[in-house]
Amino acid sequence: MFYTVKKPKKTQVFNLSFLNKCLVKKDKIHLSIPRGVEIHQWIDTNIHSDNGKNWKRKTLGVDYQYVILDDDCDMLYIQRNNFIRTNGNIGLTEENCKLAIEILNKDCSIND
Repeated sequence: MFYTVKKPKKTQVFNLSFLNKCLVKKDKIHLSIPRGVEIHQWIDTNIHSDNGKNWKRKTLGVDYQYVILDDDCDMLYIQRNNFIRTNGNIGLTEENCKLAIEILNKDCSIND
């Protein structure tokens, strides 16, 4: 089944599964920061600052839109309207896809 995004914006897909890992070295555990923080930092670096070259805050829903699909829930409160929790045993469902498209098509504010 195929779905169409009404207002396609510049779309980039990134696999962030390598983030949020727990490293164990010499009997010491190094916990990483929550994934929501890492995603927020990625947006700041790659969307707002053009990879550190030109800082200009973009407006969510106007200049860019995003959706987080994850089976973990360690996201930030400001990401709640862009987050869809998936089931790690089932994977991505048709309902998840429909909701993701709704999120990508709506105009919303980062401060909602």
